[in-house]
Amino acid sequence: MTEWLMLFPSVTHGIVFLSQPNLFDVSPSFDGLERYATQEMWGVVVLMCAIVRLAALMVNGTFETFRYSPHMRLAASIVGCLFWMTYDLGFLTAALFSGGSWTAIAAITSFVLFECVNVYRTSSDVEINKRAV
Repeated sequence: MTEWLMLFPSVTHGIVFLSQPNLFDVSPSFDGLERYATQEMWGVVVLMCAIVRLAALMVNGTFETFRYSPHMRLAASIVGCLFWMTYDLGFLTAALFSGGSWTAIAAITSFVLFECVNVYRTSSDVEINKRAV
């Protein structure tokens, strides 16, 4: 369930980054993110994460006999986890060094935790799949 739920923040963040010009200029909370990449690049990367996740979930639900479906879900979960950790780190550095808000860290850390759960569950599915073959 959390794999499907994590599609929502990925898609919405991507849309916001790509459709709201100069978003990073609104608040010092985005200073940390801007150190890593442009606003547009963040939008493209998070939408790519969403596409990878959606593809993995669609394959998983459509082709039950495809034995690498759990591997695809695991890869998508790892990519998502790495993205949200980097994103959270950007807000943390902004809060520590640029006067950014701590509220984003509180919220985004929950996404990181969901993705950690996804990595654990999908890696368990990979292991179960290996034993079944």
